[in-house]
Amino acid sequence: MRSLRADVISGRLRFDSSHPTEFIDLTDRLREHVRRAGLVTGRIHLQSLHTTLGLAINENEPLLLRDFQSMLERIAPQDATYLHDDFSRRVEIALDEPVNGHAHCRQLLVSGFATLLVEEGDLVLGRWQSVFAVELDGPRHRQLALQLDGDFADLVELELSRQLRADPEPIATPMRRLVEAGGKRMRP
Repeated sequence: MRSLRADVISGRLRFDSSHPTEFIDLTDRLREHVRRAGLVTGRIHLQSLHTTLGLAINENEPLLLRDFQSMLERIAPQDATYLHDDFSRRVEIALDEPVNGHAHCRQLLVSGFATLLVEEGDLVLGRWQSVFAVELDGPRHRQLALQLDGDFADLVELELSRQLRADPEPIATPMRRLVEAGGKRMRP
């Protein structure tokens, strides 16, 4: 029986976008975070730390992603007039403030956060579902706040079990001796 402990782990997921609008599949990276942390059952919470970066769960099919991009462009075209872009009327403007009212409006159409369930050490996703960061004002360096909560496996036990699956021989002999000795240390 695996020993579990309830806990919360926080961190950041950093990445770079390369296009003005881009769907960046984070699914494998999130699975790796879950695996390395040893989260067995629980949740992984994601929150965008940017007002022009969203999160979405949908199918990673290139034509569908182009449809999503076209929809965002139709609803909030870049060349439309946005009050946000009229710097003469705004207060507290950064020196490097971009003209990006369209990106802020598009972000309202996607979520800035997502919570995914984890069961048996893996993300709970449907057959076609992937987790995306939706870049709306790229290219940029981005980061998401990440929090895993739930029941975590003991990492020593988890590492031993990984090594046993990868190359059982270096661990199997000493473990067998330990079991034969009733858990007491035996000299070889």
